[in-house]
Amino acid sequence: MSITLRLILGLSLLMVLFWGATAFVTRNVFVEEIDEVVTGDMAATARRLMPLVLETLASKQSPDGADGGEVHELAEFDEGYQVDTKGFLAFQVRDASGQTIIATGDADDLGPAQPPQPGYVHAHDKLSYTVIDRVTGVSLTLVEPDNHRADAIGEATKALLWPLAYLVPLLALAIWLLTRFSLAPVLGLSQQIADRGGNNLQPLDSKGQPAELRPIGAALDRLMERLRQALDAERVFAANSAHELRTPIAGALAQVQRLKAELGDAKGAERVAEVEARLKALVDFTEKLLQLSRAEAGLGAQGERVNMTPILAAVVGEFTGRMTDPVTISVDNQLGQDLMVAMDADAFAICLRNLLQNAVLHGQKGRPVRVIVGQDWTVRVVNDGAVVPPEGLAGLSGRYVRGETASGGSGLGLSIVTTILKQSEGTLVLSSPAPGQESGFEAKMVLP
Repeated sequence: MSITLRLILGLSLLMVLFWGATAFVTRNVFVEEIDEVVTGDMAATARRLMPLVLETLASKQSPDGADGGEVHELAEFDEGYQVDTKGFLAFQVRDASGQTIIATGDADDLGPAQPPQPGYVHAHDKLSYTVIDRVTGVSLTLVEPDNHRADAIGEATKALLWPLAYLVPLLALAIWLLTRFSLAPVLGLSQQIADRGGNNLQPLDSKGQPAELRPIGAALDRLMERLRQALDAERVFAANSAHELRTPIAGALAQVQRLKAELGDAKGAERVAEVEARLKALVDFTEKLLQLSRAEAGLGAQGERVNMTPILAAVVGEFTGRMTDPVTISVDNQLGQDLMVAMDADAFAICLRNLLQNAVLHGQKGRPVRVIVGQDWTVRVVNDGAVVPPEGLAGLSGRYVRGETASGGSGLGLSIVTTILKQSEGTLVLSSPAPGQESGFEAKMVLP
């Protein structure tokens, strides 16, 4: 899980929990305050209404002082001031005998008639408050249904929780944007590290990096500097060793070849031939070491376009002239024009020479080797021979890796080609059997 996703999920969950806890506490406080205010207001309202009720009753009494016994309902407000009070607050006015003389329109909802009791009474899911006039015995009862407060509290709780439906997505988006902005230096540093390798050990660009990342960049710079020094020392050692070995090996080879010529078919000639073969292999290995040191030094990192057509012809001619066994190497230029490649000419020659050597060394004896310049700006070297299994084909580009063959070789050729092409932004593609054949091997250089 990415850091961004962790922050989005974690902070959103924390906000939901904190908001929920706050809503819960607020609801409880709200319930207590409503109970305190509304319950107290019932008593105050009843005491304020009682004088009005008594005055109204006095004005409606008959001349002989007796009430007509008629139950009066409060008149509706004018149309412009119509208010639906049903279900919120009802009241009844009863005389001394308990008969209802004035009531709101929902008087039937107040439960069965019973002798009024002064003060608060909770019954039939309603809270009532009654005040009784001591002189006339007239009582006024205010009644509030329980669901009135429950509905109000429910609506208030919804009002507290509904914003979460909008805030959580907005918060997730804000966290994502803020995290992207905050982690941009980390992503930049990560990309810089990913771009580093054996051919690029330049110091990291710490400009604009936050204080938390600067020590990491400085430590990586020190590490890459030590690595660069170690790689440079290794390359210098390999190159110097190869240079130093070339002269004595060449001298020893010349002496062995002279001794071979002097012995002819005499006793020991076979052993001299074996020594000659070993020395030639050692010469080839030192040459590969020199090529490898040049490849690791960045020989293939060349951006200028060069015409490789004459270089290809020269390398094929040179390689053909050096072979002891007669092998035909044909060149088929299907491109129809000069092969212009953004690559160092010497690097291209080293790649082609290694592929030709690999094709001749491991191909079927007596069968030709084909060099095909494709219309897709590729150079393919194709030979005939046994099929290399897929599991073996995948690792042939590694160092000192040789396939299942009885032929000699250092196992460095394809590794050198891969390194150079990678530096040139090209690739090496190996296929076996060769495309269009039932056997053989193809090494294709996809050129930049």
